[in-house]
Amino acid sequence: MTMQALAGHIFAVANETGRSITNLQLQKILFFSLGLHLRLRGGIDQLAQEIYNLPFSKWRYGPVVEDLYFTYNGYGSQPIIPQVANRDPRFEHLDTAIINLLDRDVFKLVSFSHQMSAWDDFKDDILEGRHVDPYTLDEIFTDFTE
Repeated sequence: MTMQALAGHIFAVANETGRSITNLQLQKILFFSLGLHLRLRGGIDQLAQEIYNLPFSKWRYGPVVEDLYFTYNGYGSQPIIPQVANRDPRFEHLDTAIINLLDRDVFKLVSFSHQMSAWDDFKDDILEGRHVDPYTLDEIFTDFTE
């Protein structure tokens, strides 16, 4: 169970509902899905610990799982045609949220991620290209429960 598995589930939901997904959307939907999962579970559970094998970096456009970003960056801003789109029953509780996130303007998701303290507290460093530590699960949980 990894972040790639969550991405595969997100791709599957997008495919099943006839929605396309760009790399920027994928990054934000991964982040908001994990944050929502933590909020629904009331904390950091075993599933969250298992899937968070690749941390979100704090980038100019919000949280990004770098390995996944670079896997799909060849698509630019065009919809991704995923190689792996596997529905995972462990993430089905997030399906409605994933659909809602797919329907939102991605730049509103970026803006919302910038309002969260784990990004906003480091805004100047991020925008000036200085090193900032990746998101911890504790930071994500705090951002989704404040």
